Amino acid sequence: MRTAVLLLGLAASTAASALDVTLERAVETTLTGQRALRTAQYSVQGEQLGMQTARSAFDLKILPTGSLGRISDSTVTTTTGYNGSVGVQFSKSFESTGTQIALGPSYNRSGGESNTTLTLHVQQPLLRGWDSVVTLDPVRRAEHSYAASQRALDQARVNAALETIGAYYSALREQRMQEFAQHQRRRIEEHTAIAESKERSGLIGPMDLLRAQVRLKDAEDAENQSRVSSQAAMNRLKRAMDVPLDADIRLVQPREAPPDDFDFEAEAVANRVEIVQLRADVDEAVRQAEVAQRNIRPEVTLHITAGQATQVVPFLVQFVPTTSRQWAVYLESSAEFSRKAEENAWRQALLRVESTRLALETKTEEIRRQVREQRLQLADLRVRIGLREEQIRQGESRLALAQVKFSHDMASNLDVIEAESELQRAAASPAGARADYAIGIYQLRAMAGRLLETLGTAT
Repeated sequence: MRTAVLLLGLAASTAASALDVTLERAVETTLTGQRALRTAQYSVQGEQLGMQTARSAFDLKILPTGSLGRISDSTVTTTTGYNGSVGVQFSKSFESTGTQIALGPSYNRSGGESNTTLTLHVQQPLLRGWDSVVTLDPVRRAEHSYAASQRALDQARVNAALETIGAYYSALREQRMQEFAQHQRRRIEEHTAIAESKERSGLIGPMDLLRAQVRLKDAEDAENQSRVSSQAAMNRLKRAMDVPLDADIRLVQPREAPPDDFDFEAEAVANRVEIVQLRADVDEAVRQAEVAQRNIRPEVTLHITAGQATQVVPFLVQFVPTTSRQWAVYLESSAEFSRKAEENAWRQALLRVESTRLALETKTEEIRRQVREQRLQLADLRVRIGLREEQIRQGESRLALAQVKFSHDMASNLDVIEAESELQRAAASPAGARADYAIGIYQLRAMAGRLLETLGTAT
């Protein structure tokens, strides 16, 4: 509901005042409306339908039957004229034993004769199929594919959230740089105006004034470049949120993201989507190996057929019906004697189990390494932020001193320009470092599989 209100507000903001968007609402909008995520959701729905189809093999099936035709005169048969039949067949397969039962009555008419039949057919696997591991194999495969598609959707949601978070902080950083460039341009304009006044009074030479004017042009160019960069960063955020590019939104400075105190490595190994998927792949490989082992057995099927036909002969007195019954029991088998192909398939399945386990171990170690490297990078960013803030304070002090000396004709405008440049360089670094630090915190949460949870967004 909140997301729908936000989308309506974004649509209205194209022609009205700017709409305030927090980081959490930006992520929520992305997870709700992004086209790539909707495509992943369609994939999940498709796999769910496939799973329902596989499970429907064990549902009670009702199959109407019917036929209609005409038999011409022939020396082979005395039955001529129209013939047809109508009936229904009930069938059921049992997942625990692989038993298949079919029962169906029918009414048949051929020429002037008619009869009713009732047929029962029982099909029972004796070796390979008399096991739920084999009979449920298509269902288990479909369930595994469905669960994998859900995990792929979860991973796509995490990736989309990280993309939005990165674009959000990038847009805030570029806005901050644009504001700083505007502030620098105004300060240099003031300094240039003072330099022009001093040049007219003869206190400074034309070369000092020219330096100030050149620096002003540089500041104006830097302001223009920062404005373009800010607009590009905002467009990137809008594309991540999948909202119109002409939507007028205003970003709200998010609260500082403090580092969490839980065990990131343990959480990553337990919750990371890739690890969970590989564990499921290992279980599925073990199950398929078990099925392949059972498939080495030859397929021997017991068939039991019983039926009766009731016929009314119109030439007999009082149309007395005659009933005939028949049953049959037989075994059917069509298996190769050597079973070489099935044995090789089983060995291949065992190899897949081992390779999947190795992939799980490799991915686990890789994720542990990623978590440790990310924590080291965050620690380095904290140190860099502190150093850059100290450099800003030093740059501000030097600029203030240069301005005082310049106002008392104790320094040239070159000293002021150099102080302005150093302050600008010092101020640009902490803004980027703070954004990188915030993004790194969310990346660390994503590595631990808790990004959407910490954002308050349900998966």
